Amino acid sequence: MRQGAAWATAVCAAFSIVLANTRSEAEPAATLTFTNAPGSLIMEHPGPATLNFKIHMRPDAGVATVTVALWGRDHDGAPLRTPVATYSAIAQPELRMRVNLPHPGWFAAEARLTRRGVTLAERSIGVASVAPVAPSALPDAGVVTHFGQNLGDPEILMPLMRRAGLSWFRDEISWDKIEREPGNFVFPETYDRYVETAARFGLKPLIVLDYGNAVAYPGMFSGPQGFPQTVEERALFARYAAKVAKQYAKTVKHWEVWNEPSIGPISIENYAALLTSVSAAVKRQDPAAQVLACGGGGAGGGPGGDCLAALLKQVPHGVFDGVSIHPYMTPFDPDTGYPTTSGAWVPAVNIPTVWPHLRGMVARQSLANSPPVSVWVTEIGWPSSAPSTRMTDATQAAFLLRSWLLSRRYQAVAVMFWYDFVDDGTNPADAEKNFGLLSANLAPKPSYVAVSVLARTLGARKWTRTLAEDGRTKVYQYGGGSDVVVVGWRAGAGAAAGRIAVPPGKYWLRDWQGITRAIVVPPGGYAWVLGPMPQYLIAADGSAAAP
Repeated sequence: MRQGAAWATAVCAAFSIVLANTRSEAEPAATLTFTNAPGSLIMEHPGPATLNFKIHMRPDAGVATVTVALWGRDHDGAPLRTPVATYSAIAQPELRMRVNLPHPGWFAAEARLTRRGVTLAERSIGVASVAPVAPSALPDAGVVTHFGQNLGDPEILMPLMRRAGLSWFRDEISWDKIEREPGNFVFPETYDRYVETAARFGLKPLIVLDYGNAVAYPGMFSGPQGFPQTVEERALFARYAAKVAKQYAKTVKHWEVWNEPSIGPISIENYAALLTSVSAAVKRQDPAAQVLACGGGGAGGGPGGDCLAALLKQVPHGVFDGVSIHPYMTPFDPDTGYPTTSGAWVPAVNIPTVWPHLRGMVARQSLANSPPVSVWVTEIGWPSSAPSTRMTDATQAAFLLRSWLLSRRYQAVAVMFWYDFVDDGTNPADAEKNFGLLSANLAPKPSYVAVSVLARTLGARKWTRTLAEDGRTKVYQYGGGSDVVVVGWRAGAGAAAGRIAVPPGKYWLRDWQGITRAIVVPPGGYAWVLGPMPQYLIAADGSAAAP
């Protein structure tokens, strides 16, 4: 789990974003604060939306004006050259301004407080119109959360996860939080609450069992990452795992042993020994439980399968049910990724290479009359900004969509988790703080809109055939019969046209924002202008046809 600074829990009550401007000593200091409740800027339909402000100025500052410019995006996520609308109002200590979202999608509301032409304070926030999505519309998609670190209110975040069509979340229950004295297990209300809330909202948890426990056992767990190194330490860790599995057996059915273990310093023998002990302890409490190995450990996050291959030589078949990897590729895209060094398990880290490689590995190791080991991607993601790269919030959204679409295409991964659901901070220059689908204030980013439209449009449809896969252009069909969704994009920068062999007929053309229009594909195919952001062609008589 990528570690970052905590995002403020104050967002559980309201946004509190303040920007002071001291451009001129002659001008009074002022603050401009958004006070919308979390989630309230994600609308179900286009139309009116209300922005709430608190404004503080010196009493002698005089009359000031708040101006809000509403900026939209094009079909590839690029900002439009002019705002879709501009609104103004006289500044008041508490101000409500109504804006109008003209169509589905994502908008930046840029607010500016001015007096006599001088800007005193300014701030921007994301606003979105996203059509309702069926719960768990994406059965193979999840996000990483930090409830186990007391970050975020599950009562606020889980409805937003469900609203985006997500089915899973990955979190942790840390050992040193529940056994602070030897043998005395007390489960914090925080843990009980987020597991119970998940059950209520129909979300499936994947829980990481980690780390060492020097709180209850000072002087122990002094090895790499606090990893259990001795028989005694492994027995204590397995006891903790059993207690947790028993406590949450009704809701949690999937457990991951450790997060990103450093297999080299720890040694595969030590990891295999702990995995064997923990798996037995968990399954004694719940025989239906599934145990995932590796935890994203291994070279480069394990995409070559080195952790899996080593484990298969160390433990009997059936000790673990799945293996997890963390194939981060920033700033490279999921289509081409980056090349590896000579002698690596795979020539490149990208989805078209890694997914088939791992699928082949588990198929070769499967035993007759026994289910194969499943492959899970328990962390993958790109930041919406990163120094010295061309990463933007639009690039993040495009890579998110293409990751899940390619994952369906290569049919190797059971579930893929985006890291993470909420930004860990507010500094755009710190890439580690900007991996979320939501900003730290819980305002939507373009990626949240993109995944919601993906869930509504693609749903659970499986890949059925490839219509184009010639280098940069990718066009795939998902679903069959009359219930078909065709998705296309072009990897790399810039758009290009090509004739795609789509069967003739009536379709809906939908972009990443959900903007939809009717088209007719003639005999001979469709002349489709594709860019980096996926577009959808939906058979007009299919179940995803409603605009």
